[in-house]
Amino acid sequence: MMNWIKKGLAGLVSIVATVVVTKLLSGEPLTGLTKLKGLSDTFLKSRVPAWAFALALFVAVLALRYIVLHWPTKKPKGTIHFVPDGHNSGWAVSGEQIELRLGGTFTNASASGVRIMKIFLKGTKQVGDILMYSTPGAGRAAVTYVDLPAHMPIQAFISVRLAPARGKTGKPLNAKILLRDTYNEDYPLDPVELPYIGK
Repeated sequence: MMNWIKKGLAGLVSIVATVVVTKLLSGEPLTGLTKLKGLSDTFLKSRVPAWAFALALFVAVLALRYIVLHWPTKKPKGTIHFVPDGHNSGWAVSGEQIELRLGGTFTNASASGVRIMKIFLKGTKQVGDILMYSTPGAGRAAVTYVDLPAHMPIQAFISVRLAPARGKTGKPLNAKILLRDTYNEDYPLDPVELPYIGK
């Protein structure tokens, strides 16, 4: 929608600029501008030559067109879904830290792929790297990041240590998990209940 409005405004400005420059070059008076009090007082009664006004207006129109066409737009962040499997997800106590294990299917619903570098709970920090086992084809490989291509489910088993320790020993953990990519963008997952799997 914003793109359509910007293009419409750029087209309108270029039409007005074309009419003004054409009248100036052909020697016709700019009588239409006298209806606009502010413009008539500023430009028509001033001592600025018409060619200088036309040149300044032309540069301003080009600059405005460049700004409109090259306006930075932030791409909307996508969503990542996680569906835990029945046996490979949970949490455990390890001294002052907790170990989080996420086993299941991850799906990236954004338009492009995402590389996840950190996984943590809100209010905690990741200690060390993540350790991810994936089975995309043949064999298992351990890596310290998670590549999630767009709209392709990836089965993975991820282990990560977090500090400070959270949750009550022996009880399930209602986890609000955050994934952080290579651009420091966070992707919150839907809350998931992780069973306690011991020390």
